[in-house]
Amino acid sequence: MIRLSSRTALAGIASLGHGVPGSGAISDLGAIPPGVGGTRTYQVWYRNAVAFCTPSTSNTTNAVELI
Repeated sequence: MIRLSSRTALAGIASLGHGVPGSGAISDLGAIPPGVGGTRTYQVWYRNAVAFCTPSTSNTTNAVELI
């Protein structure tokens, strides 16, 4: 597991990756060398410590796997 970045959400939205100001390409952030194959799986972990949520203070998105 590699932490690619840490972002603070603004109005419930946080973005990362190519085209996002102040962010590099996800492949650069993950230190993936060019021309090297393999499978990568990406998933976002985030805090959601709000009163109406479960007692857990974090959650994850569905994962995306790239070959």
